[in-house]
Amino acid sequence: MDGVPSCMKKKNPWFDYALDDFKAIGVLFNEGVYRLVCFHAQQFVEKVLK
Repeated sequence: MDGVPSCMKKKNPWFDYALDDFKAIGVLFNEGVYRLVCFHAQQFVEKVLK
């Protein structure tokens, strides 16, 4: 899990869901789909804080 924040390495089901958003952010950013980057970034933060 290279490039994954250390807080994401804890065992919690919400972290697994947040990791999907984190991966989507990278893919969408590289494709230039910035509106969805913002959406997934917000979702990522929300799930990490749960």
